[in-house]
Amino acid sequence: MAQDERLRATSEILNSMKIIKLQSWEEKFKNSVNSLREREFKWLSEGQSRKAYGTLLYWMSPTIISSVVFLGCILFKSVPLNASTIFTVLASLRSMGEPVRMIPEALSVMIQVKVSFDRLNAFLLDDELKDDEIRKLPSPNSDESLRIQKGIFSWYPESAIQTLKEVNLEAKCEQKIAVCGPVGAGKSSLLFAILGEMPKISGAVDVFGSIAYVSQTSWIQSGIVRDNILYGKPMDKNKYEKIIKACALVRT
Repeated sequence: MAQDERLRATSEILNSMKIIKLQSWEEKFKNSVNSLREREFKWLSEGQSRKAYGTLLYWMSPTIISSVVFLGCILFKSVPLNASTIFTVLASLRSMGEPVRMIPEALSVMIQVKVSFDRLNAFLLDDELKDDEIRKLPSPNSDESLRIQKGIFSWYPESAIQTLKEVNLEAKCEQKIAVCGPVGAGKSSLLFAILGEMPKISGAVDVFGSIAYVSQTSWIQSGIVRDNILYGKPMDKNKYEKIIKACALVRT
């Protein structure tokens, strides 16, 4: 679990490396990965210590068991300690050594198979996003564009941890809204909630008209702001100039 958590975080950081470099967030995410790595090293060191202990015990067990058996024969005088007895005891212990070694390995493989099947089941049987996460309504006569009432959202609905809670937001047409906060505060999560890509626990999300979301990553990857602004719609020079002026962007 610690390794999966570290790999998941590393993968997300690498996928967003352009944004991280642009915002100078390297130290923040470096410390996050280091903390996850230290937790993983703790479990790895404990596992390697137990592995070394088990290997030492396995290779010394024939000598220890044989010595105990022969010492018991001498003390209790149950059987004569001759060549026939010694050969029989050593041959029996040798024949039992291979199954004893294979049992832990078989159990380890079975555990790995169970974990793999559990991951596949969790992925394949994961709930799909519901169509009613947001209600897309036609534009009313009023200037209202977006309304969220007591919205509670979470990336993991089965978990008690809520990503966003008690969100109340109203946006008017042509209104500019800035969402500010530190890294991990939930700015991007709020956008995903409005788009309907984050599971909604409770509350209501009403969107009037259509939605177009352009991330900063797409600007950097494509390098063309105009295509992201038009969003596949025909060019209207007057509206385009107004958007450029309102957003303080550079025409490309």
